[in-house]
Amino acid sequence: MKTLKLKTPLLILFCLLSAESISFAQTIIFPGDTAIHNQYLKNYSLFHKISWVDKNNQTTREAVLNLVTRVDSIKHTITYLQIRNDGKKDSSVSVFPGLMPISVVSKGNDFKNKYDYSEDGVVVHSEKKGQPAFDGRKPVKKGYFDSYLNELILSTLPVEKLQPLQFYVFDENKPEGSLIEITKISLDLIVGPNGHNTPIYILNVKSGALDFLVFMDKATRQVIKTVYGSNTSGYFVKEKI
Repeated sequence: MKTLKLKTPLLILFCLLSAESISFAQTIIFPGDTAIHNQYLKNYSLFHKISWVDKNNQTTREAVLNLVTRVDSIKHTITYLQIRNDGKKDSSVSVFPGLMPISVVSKGNDFKNKYDYSEDGVVVHSEKKGQPAFDGRKPVKKGYFDSYLNELILSTLPVEKLQPLQFYVFDENKPEGSLIEITKISLDLIVGPNGHNTPIYILNVKSGALDFLVFMDKATRQVIKTVYGSNTSGYFVKEKI
């Protein structure tokens, strides 16, 4: 497995990352926005190792996640799959280009959730242990993306302008959706085993009470590592392998 080694050491997860960070007024991005860089949305299959780490920095659980993106230029859809080796599978379909959400199916060993998006809300069907748990429509007040596409959306935004950005994702418990905020953007380098330096963006991202860091290859815009949480209450790490 490749290890992410930054040229600028990351001593504390959520400190000020670098003097290169720049802050501006926020810009809100909605599905169909011309700021979305659709050229970074391509067919690919990547594997990530995911780790749950407690407040004592001990790994309590690990899994492998296969991330698959499929762009259908004929049907004008993009399908994003998250297939985990513990049985969980998420399938998200959005309009391409524009990323307006169409539907999502999320399955686990004892549950299944399906979301069908429309202009006047989201139809939700939930099952737990094979039994219906919820069938109904959830209202929506703002333009939003599908929440499973967080990292995919981040990879399409004009972060090279170092301009903090915002977008909304669907949240069945909040009619206004959940606000995702890029609060800071930094430049750094990954030092490879052969000494080759790879430029990356580091994004400080906030979603409600949750803070996370996203490490993105500057050239390919692929997310190579994400760290959720803090070292005081434990955190979750997802890293390309």
